[in-house]
Amino acid sequence: MDKELKVGVDEFSLVFFYPIDDVCNDWQSTAYSMIQEFIYKADIELLLGKVVEMRDKKPQAYSQAFTIENAPYYFTIALHETFVHMGILVRFSAHSWAVYQKRYFDFYGENINIGKFLSNIESPLYRYRLSRIDLTADYKNYDLSPHSIYSRLKDESLQVLDCNYRHSKRKISSVERDLVTESFYIGSRAENSQSLLRVYDKKSEQISNNGFRLDEALQCDSWVRFEASYRGNYAHQITEQLEHI
Repeated sequence: MDKELKVGVDEFSLVFFYPIDDVCNDWQSTAYSMIQEFIYKADIELLLGKVVEMRDKKPQAYSQAFTIENAPYYFTIALHETFVHMGILVRFSAHSWAVYQKRYFDFYGENINIGKFLSNIESPLYRYRLSRIDLTADYKNYDLSPHSIYSRLKDESLQVLDCNYRHSKRKISSVERDLVTESFYIGSRAENSQSLLRVYDKKSEQISNNGFRLDEALQCDSWVRFEASYRGNYAHQITEQLEHI
């Protein structure tokens, strides 16, 4: 099969805030207006389905959440009815973002990426920033495996370089089965880490989990994914850069 390299976004989270640095005297009512504006601007009900109250799997620390009725994927809009500083969280899982992109193309006849999505939802009713974004590079039908890449990183025939091509000293850890590396991580896996790269066998993952991209996985000889997760300040910086594209 022909080699194929695709880059994209796996999942992401946005936080919406009151548009001015001032006291919001009626946060709950204002928050509902902001949510309605986002739903309208993003065509959520047109492309994903009816928005309903979320009963299970609400994001931690948020008092109220909404999701898509009878959806087979995770999508949420959440707020805390008292704490204005928490803003409004919108979280797309990889599955829900994939569905959104496909239906957007089916309806409008053009592709949508994260930059265009952010442009579409611009509104004077709120300001927003990414709190997390996972960027991906999928190598299909390449003569690669997590085990071969990790082995070469250990013997330093491969190196991790920064944007100035300098050798970057980063923590590297792996997950192995029967002495074969199934996946490895570059960076800290701590919960509050702002950047982490995971490299793994996406084909095996989809087959073992009966994933929503199973058919795609079965149609390729191999599929190695590089998945970089950015949070906090790094995600904020990416938001600012996307706004200028």
